[in-house]
Amino acid sequence: MEFYDITAAGLAQLHAEVAALQKERPHRIAVLQAARALGDLSENADYSAAKRDLRHLESRLRYLDRLIRHAQVVETPSGDEVAIGKVVTVAFMDPDADLGAGAAGGGDAGTDAAAGTDADEQTDAAAPDAGTTAASAVNGVPTPTETAAAAARVAAALAATAPEDVVTYRLVGRHEASMAPENLAVDSPLGQAILHRRVGDRVLVAAPAGTYPVVVTRIADSMV
Repeated sequence: MEFYDITAAGLAQLHAEVAALQKERPHRIAVLQAARALGDLSENADYSAAKRDLRHLESRLRYLDRLIRHAQVVETPSGDEVAIGKVVTVAFMDPDADLGAGAAGGGDAGTDAAAGTDADEQTDAAAPDAGTTAASAVNGVPTPTETAAAAARVAAALAATAPEDVVTYRLVGRHEASMAPENLAVDSPLGQAILHRRVGDRVLVAAPAGTYPVVVTRIADSMV
């Protein structure tokens, strides 16, 4: 097994499951022993079930042990970019939705990259001017103009999207995606598309069934 990224909360949940299974193991052994004592193991359904349950428990313990030994805890960074551990809200857009003036700014570099077009051409088209682009690159934060444009794109996206198509996720490592309904694996198509994006970015998600656009509408550190 290769080393993989996981949040501190995800690793703690793995340890908690191991503790719960270890606590359950003596009971499973006792059930197996009691069933064995009934005799005639060839037609003993209780014995077969108890043996199967104990085997599944021990297999799960071995699997969790491998996960824990190969886990690399990733600290959630501060800042306004999507990263592992961040809570991200996205609007699933109609492909033909018009976000209005400035819709290309800030986010369509990811869209063009997913579609296979020239990112350099998009960058020239999206940038308000050379000074703005340089300021963003040097300071690492959006300029006021870019922030206003991003807010406009978010407002337009939310206005054009049904409430049920605006969904909040927590971006996590691939082995903790099943730990909670809101968890989204970083190596999933959607997770890969929104990673390192900012609020207001519009990107295309390349999924097995086809591509679809989303707009990042919120990035936070918690679900509340």
